[in-house]
Amino acid sequence: DCLTEQFRERKVSKQYLALCVGRLEPERGEVNARLFISGFSEKYRAYVSHKGKEACTRYEVLQRFTQADSAIELLACGNTPERARAAAAKAALRGCSARGEDLVTDLRYYLLSRVGSGSSPPEHQASTDEEKKKGHKEKEQAESGGAGQCSYSLVACYPVTGRTHQIRAHLEFRGHPLVADANYNPRGQVRRHWAWCPRLFLHSRRMRLLDLDGVELELEASLPADLLRALTGPESKLLPEGAGQEWRHAL
Repeated sequence: DCLTEQFRERKVSKQYLALCVGRLEPERGEVNARLFISGFSEKYRAYVSHKGKEACTRYEVLQRFTQADSAIELLACGNTPERARAAAAKAALRGCSARGEDLVTDLRYYLLSRVGSGSSPPEHQASTDEEKKKGHKEKEQAESGGAGQCSYSLVACYPVTGRTHQIRAHLEFRGHPLVADANYNPRGQVRRHWAWCPRLFLHSRRMRLLDLDGVELELEASLPADLLRALTGPESKLLPEGAGQEWRHAL
């Protein structure tokens, strides 16, 4: 039908709002990496692989936030010195466990991205290695938001293609998984997200297409109340960087 044809011919313009972990750099850019889908039903997971389908996501960083890690721990266990010390000890331990989960994720990615493939062509292998190094470097930057702090980026995403989990997989590939995304974050990290964000922070904000008469139609949906609270409410302790408020108009 008319709508299916527009999607197939990539005539539908879509904008999503996403909150991702870390400082996504540069502020405007494009992730152009093929995606291979593994799993079934709600267990789908996308991996970057030359065996996958073409996928492209353009993005723009709208606002950056910092969050005091200690504030989140005190929220979970109460504001007393004894509990604060316990939270600090737990935070030190979880760094090791989170890294272990990251290693498992990296190994799983390495194996599944090569399912059914032989050795990659040399030029492709060089490109893939360069992208993986870039992703690891950005991941290290994402995790270092300052002593006792976490960094987050509010991003407007414009998928050029429409692959399963495209935005989620592309940003995770760059080292910036979405907040509260159980498929693409280490388990310990996503549990900490759930303390202030109840679900995956990804929202279809705007869509532009043609109606049956060929007239351009633009549909909008404001950020839902639960995600708005996660972004601006007192529980999250997210502090916008800079004095500008223009990003609020995008919500």
